[in-house]
Amino acid sequence: MPSQTFLNLPEEKRQRILNAAVEEFAKYSFNDVSIAGIIELAEIPRGSFYQYFSDLKDLYKYLFHTIAERKMVYLHRAMQNNPMDDFFETIKKLYVAGLQFAMDEPLLTKIASKFMKEKEDFRKEIVGSLEGSASDFYLKLLIASKEKGEIDPNVDLEMASFIFTTMNLSLIDYFLAKTQSNDLLKDKENLLNIVESMFYILTNGVKKK
Repeated sequence: MPSQTFLNLPEEKRQRILNAAVEEFAKYSFNDVSIAGIIELAEIPRGSFYQYFSDLKDLYKYLFHTIAERKMVYLHRAMQNNPMDDFFETIKKLYVAGLQFAMDEPLLTKIASKFMKEKEDFRKEIVGSLEGSASDFYLKLLIASKEKGEIDPNVDLEMASFIFTTMNLSLIDYFLAKTQSNDLLKDKENLLNIVESMFYILTNGVKKK
């Protein structure tokens, strides 16, 4: 995580550094990103970078804290509308909220999509201690739904939370490839149809009854 020196920087400079990191990580996977590229975009000397972060991985972790914080705003907003919905109705609303986040924050969404293709050990190292992450959010929802008797008690909840998180990212990629609009609200009907189609497969399977 960033040093106090970084946190004490003027807001404009901190945002400039963060924007440079976002731009680079949205273009490349972690192993292909260079500190040189980030400091060039941010217009800071290399020595300053190491005053702010211990290494590139430290910056990457901080970036994911930022992504998680911004996305959680969307997820909590979706939950506030009707907290008494059943599990699948709640998940649908969360997926719609996730798609709204993707439309509003396309570069952050690209970073998250690239991250899900990294090795599992690396993903755990980066977000393992990230409280309030999307996966943790789904896990807490699954636990609460299991206690209410809404889901199969034999379901592995950690596996299910991982599946719902990765499906959310995949759904975002699918939707963005299908839509021609830059405004989610204008394409809401298409969005809802895609979410409903995915949940039909999820709840009914693909095997002919």
